[in-house]
Formats: sequence, structure tokens, C-alpha cells
Amino acid sequence: MIKTLSNYEIYSIENPLFHPQNSDKIYFYFKNSLYFIEINNTNPQKSLISPPVIQDILAYTIYGNKILYINTEGKFYKTNLEISSFKNIFDIPLLKPEQSIGIVNDEILVINNSLYFLNPENQIFEKITDNIEKTAFSDDENKIVWQTKDKIGIIWMKEDFGQPQRKKYETEIIIKTTEEISQAVWYSKTNQHIIFVIGDDIKITELDGRQERNTNNIFSIKNPEIFYNKDNEKLYILSNEQLFEINMKN
Repeated sequence: MIKTLSNYEIYSIENPLFHPQNSDKIYFYFKNSLYFIEINNTNPQKSLISPPVIQDILAYTIYGNKILYINTEGKFYKTNLEISSFKNIFDIPLLKPEQSIGIVNDEILVINNSLYFLNPENQIFEKITDNIEKTAFSDDENKIVWQTKDKIGIIWMKEDFGQPQRKKYETEIIIKTTEEISQAVWYSKTNQHIIFVIGDDIKITELDGRQERNTNNIFSIKNPEIFYNKDNEKLYILSNEQLFEINMKN
């Protein structure tokens, strides 16, 4: 609730995101418009909410120092954080306002739980997979992991000259199973391994599949939820309202 002229206006805030250089500025989506809040930590009652800064939009995100958004006409734009210059990236064919839309970056979108890739080299809009559960960048931002209930895949966003060498925009499914995958997170110490959960088992697998891909069990516990902290190299596990940790340094 933001106090304005002795009245309160209620905003149903969606997708709040911090300004990447100013933690006192928060963008959010409300009724097809983008707003921001400037927080006054000294006097919170003087915190200000902007008028709509971009209108008629279906989705937005912040990527690097740009705001990416899709408007109600299906046009995909990027603008600077000051919202003073605009560039049309791509026009998305047959996009409908009632569809669920998620923006990963200026090349990856999730529309109605299907993962799409806009290839900037040929301007072709390609579907990668359906029934997407999650996407996440590696810590070095060179790769994206995507997860469905039975598959884990990787997209290389930059050319990789390590072994095995990878072309830019190469895609590979690294895990395919008949069991349900509930989580997949980067092991960001290497950015070459994925930690994932199948049933009660927490496993780790490598991206390198030149011979037989090494996949090992880390720990088994009832209904685990996991989080990897790259700062202390510990894997945290929540199970039955109890929190556990595993040291991943070795």
C-alpha cells in the first residue's frame, strides 16, 4: 500500500525486481504496466511510487543493464534502465494475451510452459521443449539449464573451447528419466555439473558426456528441497521441516 494524499491505493505487485545498481529502487508489474518504487529508508512514509513507465505489456524482466519486455501486440523490446531508448528485438508470431509468458533473456522465452529460442543469426523462433519447469543461468552466464519433469537440458549461450568443445547455441539433453525430476540447480563451483533431485535422491551429473556420463548419488532423504550456496560451497537440504547442510568443497 502506498500512501497518497491521505488515501491508500492497493497494488497487486507481480514480478518485483531490484534495479541492478540501486537496491532502493524496485520495479514491478501491475495491470499490464511497469512501475517502480523508490524506497526512502530514512522515512519509509516518503517512499515514492512512479506512474506507469511502460504500458500495455504482457511480461518483463531485467537482464544485465536492460529491461526486456513484450507488449500486447507481441513485440519484444529492450530498453535501458532509464527507459529512454527502445529497440525492437523481434515480433513474436501468434502471441495471445491470455498465454503465460516468461522472459529468460533476449534470446530465450517460455510461452505456455514451452521453451523457445530466438536464434539471432537467422532470426528463427525455435521451440526447444514443452512442459518446462525451470530455467537457470550458470554462474558464469555462459550456459542455461532447463528442466522438465523427466529431462534436464543445457543451452550453451557462448562458444566453449574446453573439452568437449561446444558451439554457440548448442543444446544437449544430459538427463532423461522415467522418474520425476523435482529440482535441478547448478554446481557453480565448476559450472560443469548439475545437482538434481529424483524422488528422495539428490544426485550430481557432469555436462561432459563424451564417454559414459558420470552421475552419482550425493544423499538420500525424504522429499528434499535443495539450495547450493556458492559462497561457502555448501548444499542446503530442507526435509520434513528440518534443515541439513553438506560441505561440497571436496
